[in-house]
Amino acid sequence: MRAAAHAVIGAASSAVVVLAIKTRYADARLPPPIFAGVVGAIAAGLPDFLEPAIHPGHRQFCHSAAFAALIASTLKDVYDWRPETANQEFLRDVILSIGLGYLSHLTADATTAAGLPWLGRF
Repeated sequence: MRAAAHAVIGAASSAVVVLAIKTRYADARLPPPIFAGVVGAIAAGLPDFLEPAIHPGHRQFCHSAAFAALIASTLKDVYDWRPETANQEFLRDVILSIGLGYLSHLTADATTAAGLPWLGRF
């Protein structure tokens, strides 16, 4: 999948996920949907930055189901964090948005013929 497609998917999915949760749970401590979409679009390129698509078997640990689970678990911990300052709240929003964008990349890659490895190749 091309970088532009990942950026569009990252933007749309991050914004829609945040919007859907905030619509259902008004007190959810999430970033604004547009912010999540912009950051998610940029972050959707991180997996291919960490493991460049220079050959068909480039999907290793940073493109794995195990890494996706690790990100999801970390996002839960970040969501539970109670920032004490505006800067900490901004950092929390950035981390949540990056995680959503990263997960959108892995989800999109999982739908391709190559799929995602469970752990990567060693």
